[in-house]
Amino acid sequence: MSENDQKKSSRTIIGANNYYERDISVGGDFVGGDQTNINYSNVQNTLTQFKTIYDKIDANGNLSPSEKTDLKADVKDIQTEADKGDKADESFLARRLRNILRIAPDIFDVVVATLANPAAGFSIVAAKIAQKVKEEESNR
Repeated sequence: MSENDQKKSSRTIIGANNYYERDISVGGDFVGGDQTNINYSNVQNTLTQFKTIYDKIDANGNLSPSEKTDLKADVKDIQTEADKGDKADESFLARRLRNILRIAPDIFDVVVATLANPAAGFSIVAAKIAQKVKEEESNR
């Protein structure tokens, strides 16, 4: 906020349990309670990343309609669980990833890349689980 935008007041201001009776210069954020900032760019980036996965599932001509439905449900479950960050259930994620790997290895690779991408904003836990499932499968 520039100096021109700042306002002076000699009034009594009461609000959010704050009481001031003196000259006040106001500039920037004044928060009398909890302030919550939401970064929508991460949310949008996550949605874009997963839309790519759903589009690849739809475009895959080798999958039956029921397989596509199952894959989409598994991807949705992974997205929801991965959003929990460090509180994500590792065994839940691993089961969904193994199911995707079994049905469509190419889709699995896209899901793993999405979870491992730092720009997607998922926790390291989700990326490590995805990598572990990938390594287990390659050792078979």
